[in-house]
Amino acid sequence: DRYPHKELVVVLHGHEASVADARSLIRPGEAISIFQLGKAASLGECLNFAAAQTDAEYWAKVDDDDLYGPEYLSDIMLYRRAVDFPLGGKCSAFVYSQAGDQIRWDRRHAASRAWQFRRGGSEERVYVAGGTLVGKTELLRELPFSATRRRGSDSELVRSWHAAGHDFVAFDYFNFALYRSDTPDFHTWNADMAGIRERSTVVG
Repeated sequence: DRYPHKELVVVLHGHEASVADARSLIRPGEAISIFQLGKAASLGECLNFAAAQTDAEYWAKVDDDDLYGPEYLSDIMLYRRAVDFPLGGKCSAFVYSQAGDQIRWDRRHAASRAWQFRRGGSEERVYVAGGTLVGKTELLRELPFSATRRRGSDSELVRSWHAAGHDFVAFDYFNFALYRSDTPDFHTWNADMAGIRERSTVVG
């Protein structure tokens, strides 16, 4: 990612990962920290732990099974010129399917889920990819990710922030693609690829 003012906090989840091997990949001058938590820790606990390691104004959740373009953070940070957003994210208008090696364009998601503003506390639904959540760090201290949920911690965070009255911005859909492996049980969340193929177009 080419955004200049960033740091990366990596949390290895499980005992099979080697912190030493991961740290050996860091090049001199890169602002990267690597930690390890055991399998007993939930995803929410890992995310809250990672956020506690930084004093940055904003945090951005990056999943290890999705694809991000080099202007991903720059794209998002530009939105601060238009709105002082507490929480935001991108919809999954682009989907990379390993089966067939295809990038697909989901017109329905692009038309209905991007460039949206949702007033906190309203009845409006928010639909974004969990791997694109970005928010203010000070608010995450007050309303952290759920430490008990094993699945759905992203949507739970959006609901809790929305219920607490915090506004939400759905950014544009560029510089992000939902990655779908053809390996069984590769992803925590299994998307409806049949439905995606039916309503999308191959673009790459």
